[in-house]
Amino acid sequence: MERGGSATQYFTLLSRPATFVVDYYHTEFDNQVVADMYSESRYVIIGNLAPGGRSFARSLQGELQVEPLKGLQVKGAYKYLDVRTTYEGSLLPKPSPPPTGRL
Repeated sequence: MERGGSATQYFTLLSRPATFVVDYYHTEFDNQVVADMYSESRYVIIGNLAPGGRSFARSLQGELQVEPLKGLQVKGAYKYLDVRTTYEGSLLPKPSPPPTGRL
């Protein structure tokens, strides 16, 4: 189940057009394949989410876009992720692969 939304605010900054966008989403997973790297130090155990286990992802992103010169837009953004899964009865951060460095 996914819940969330987005809000956009248009305004002027130093007499120039600007936009601020914020997004928040929360997703609860009911049935998920889990790669367990916590239970065994030398192995990765792959299985389904345990009965009664919980797995969710929260995402919050803020973005500011300004137009300092006509035709030139500058954008900055920040994204926060909180992804957790139940491993052997404990709700722990879900490991994610490192970024590849590609755009």
